[in-house]
Amino acid sequence: VQLRTPVSTVQYPKINEWLTMLEKEMRVTLASYLADAVQDIKKFRDGDITAKDYMEWKNHVQRSLERLSDLLGKIQKALGEYLERERTSFPRFYFVGDEDLLEIIGNSKNIQRLQKHFKKMFAGVASIMLNEDNTIITGIASREGEE
Repeated sequence: VQLRTPVSTVQYPKINEWLTMLEKEMRVTLASYLADAVQDIKKFRDGDITAKDYMEWKNHVQRSLERLSDLLGKIQKALGEYLERERTSFPRFYFVGDEDLLEIIGNSKNIQRLQKHFKKMFAGVASIMLNEDNTIITGIASREGEE
């Protein structure tokens, strides 16, 4: 005994049309929601990837900066040791600072550039005299003008 007859077995043309239309509308709406959801998921994934990329990049940069800082510390220490060896070999270098000593060492072939440092290392020397080629020291001048 069946108490109720299913709607599909009964001939209700208007209701059947309405159900068909409703089913189509639900499919279109569902497809639209799915398309929007896919776009939202893609945006989220892209945003998530971007955030992850940023965090990885930030961590990479931080590690790189730490390595560079460590490397610069080692270079500075080695440079300090080198300057100390140079000062040990020529004690007058103790009268000039690190930057001046680096300039002296770097310009050791250019005597003209070294002029300003001689008075720091030698108390009575105001300047030096050079030959015509500026390659050989020929004399020394004091602050009083003596040569």
